[in-house]
Amino acid sequence: MTQALHWLSDFSEKAALTDRFKDSADHVELLAAGMMGEAGGVLAEIKKKHRESQAYPAYRGRLVEELGDLLWYYVRLVTTLSPTLLQELVTTHGAERSGAITATLDPFLDLGAAAGRALELVRHRGDQARLEELRTTLANLWSSIQRAAESNQVDLSDAATRNLNKTASRWPTEKAYAPLFDDAFPEEEQLPRKLEVEFRDRSRDQQGVVILRCNNLNFGDRLTDNIQDADGYRYHDIFTSLMQHISVGHRSFGRFSAPNERVFQESMKEKTALARSSSKKQSPRSCLAGPKS
Repeated sequence: MTQALHWLSDFSEKAALTDRFKDSADHVELLAAGMMGEAGGVLAEIKKKHRESQAYPAYRGRLVEELGDLLWYYVRLVTTLSPTLLQELVTTHGAERSGAITATLDPFLDLGAAAGRALELVRHRGDQARLEELRTTLANLWSSIQRAAESNQVDLSDAATRNLNKTASRWPTEKAYAPLFDDAFPEEEQLPRKLEVEFRDRSRDQQGVVILRCNNLNFGDRLTDNIQDADGYRYHDIFTSLMQHISVGHRSFGRFSAPNERVFQESMKEKTALARSSSKKQSPRSCLAGPKS
């Protein structure tokens, strides 16, 4: 008995919106490489399950995530190389499911082998015969993905939905900001909309110390490099503590919706790394001096 995968077509359309490779000259090759990498992630999970057994309670959740990532690359590759194939894929309901997770190896090994073969064919595609073989290989890979999911009681449509949620949080198509929780409050009851933060560099026992001031008030502990070498690391601590305060404040007061908050936090990590790198190359005074708003 077969059933058309309507959800797969919908997933494919939405996955296309977050394809960061589509403008690359190596679009197909990058998709195939990504698919191979995600297939390796799926294999790594089954390996960990066999090694850790009951000591790996996160197995199923991690497997669902890895299968969702694999599906993203799979549908993008299939849609790019052979759009009609996606419409022909069907799901098989031959075997009766049991309530237990079997973690059998065969479908996973078949999955890895098919992904590897697809990557090889992508590299050397050029004639019609190779393209037809690639189409057949991708169809076989789909069968292996289904069997791997069924052996672990994973609903592929659920894995696809979770993947869409994850990619949307990383690359939102629209940045939607939630209203501030105190917008409707009287002005005297609102949190300040603008804060002026000053970094004061001081010396203590021949060691650099930074004091944080906000709106002319000291806050937080004095920060040092915690080491005899003058490497300016205290400025890394400043940014780390400051960004944590900002992140907690926005999360508590509804500044960002959940997906955009994750984007914000990742951006702050990058800025912290840049600040640390900059502070090691310059003197602390020239790196950050005076008031910052």
